[in-house]
Amino acid sequence: MTHEIRSVSFVIVAFRNNVDHLVRLCESLLVAADSLKMPAQVLLVLNDDPAFPRTSNVTVIQGHGNVGFAAGIEKGVLASVGEYLVFVNPDCETNVEEFKRFLSEVRLDGGIAIPMLYNSIGEFDYMPYENWTFTPGRMLSARLCRRLSAINEPRLPKYAKISGAFVGMERQVALQLGTPFDTAFFLYAEDRDMTDRVRAAGIPITLLRNVRITHIGGESGKSVSELVARCKADGSLRVAYRRFGRPGALLFAIDQWLLDGIKYLLGRSSPRSANAWSARRWREANYFDPGPLTQELLSK
Repeated sequence: MTHEIRSVSFVIVAFRNNVDHLVRLCESLLVAADSLKMPAQVLLVLNDDPAFPRTSNVTVIQGHGNVGFAAGIEKGVLASVGEYLVFVNPDCETNVEEFKRFLSEVRLDGGIAIPMLYNSIGEFDYMPYENWTFTPGRMLSARLCRRLSAINEPRLPKYAKISGAFVGMERQVALQLGTPFDTAFFLYAEDRDMTDRVRAAGIPITLLRNVRITHIGGESGKSVSELVARCKADGSLRVAYRRFGRPGALLFAIDQWLLDGIKYLLGRSSPRSANAWSARRWREANYFDPGPLTQELLSK
C-alpha cells in the first residue's frame, strides 16, 4: 500500500434481513480489520426495528423508519469516524479472508475501489456492473460485462458501473459526492447515478481483480417485491431523466411499456403493475422529476 488506511468504518443498511446473519457479518468485518491492526467500527443502519444485540464496535442506527438505501447510507456516513468507508450490502457472505483481502488492497489515494463479485456457486456475477439507460443498451452492457473477469485493466470500463453491493472510498470522497448516493433514489439505480457523478468529477474507479466478494443478490428484497419493483422502475426513469432530460424519461417509459407488452405476449412474468405505477407518477409530472420516493408514497 502506498498510503495506509489508519481506520475504517463499515456501513450496512438493512431492511427485514436475518438478524443472526447481520451479527455474523458485523463480526466478520471487524475480525478482518483487526487482523490487519486497523481500528474499525460498523454502522448498522436498520430501516426496520428488529432487536439487535449490543456488540462492541457496532453502532446500531434505527427508529427512523424505512428511508431507503441511499438515505440509510447517508445516516451511516454522517455517524462514521473512520477515514476510509466501506459500504457493505447485507446479502454479502461472511468471509473474513475476502474482507481482509479487500482491506489489504485499497489505499487512501486510490479513488473508489470495488471488488469482483461472485455468486454462491462461485461464478462471476456480471449483472451488478451493468450500466445502461434503455433496453438495447442494457443488452449490450450485459454482453460486455460478462467479459469483465477476463480483462486485466484495473480501471473500470466506461460500459460498466460501480456496484453498490460492496464499495470502498475515503470518507472525504463520500462527503464530496453527497454521502455518496443521491437520496432522491429510494432503492436501486443509485449506483448508476453515482457512477456518472464520480466520472464527471474525475475520480478514478478501480476494479480490484484480485479481490472477490461473495454476494447473494436479491435476498434483501424478496419479502417486499412490489416495493422493490416500483423502486427499480422509478430509479431507471430517474437515471434516464438525468442523462437525457424529459425526452429520456419519456423514452424509458415507452421502452418499459413495450418490454412489458412483449413479455406478456410471450407468457413471461414482469412487474407490469409496479412499472405502470411508476410511469404514471412521472407522466403526471409531465416527465419532469416528480420528487423522491418515500415509504408513504410506496405504500399507496
